[in-house]
Amino acid sequence: MKDKEFAEELVKRLNALLSAHEDIRVDISELLKVSVPESAATLDHPSLVVGINGLTTLGLLNGIVGEGSLITANCDEEKETISSFEVEEDGRLIFNCMIKV
Repeated sequence: MKDKEFAEELVKRLNALLSAHEDIRVDISELLKVSVPESAATLDHPSLVVGINGLTTLGLLNGIVGEGSLITANCDEEKETISSFEVEEDGRLIFNCMIKV
């Protein structure tokens, strides 16, 4: 399976989880807020995506997917939860929302 196909399948499954139940959506949204400090090796890795607060679950998922496509998260700012995931080719913005951390 190519990286883009893998990313698309992963996004399909993530979106199915988000739509399964509002509590699951909240839990996934909370998980995506968690970050850990990154090492120099993580920063240098070609597919891991490190945000301003360090490595997140979304950055790890992008590392698993590989280079060329990025999984992005969109949010429902009113509910402060993730509304959907999508695949962006060669995008730079992975967390397209403002959720209180």
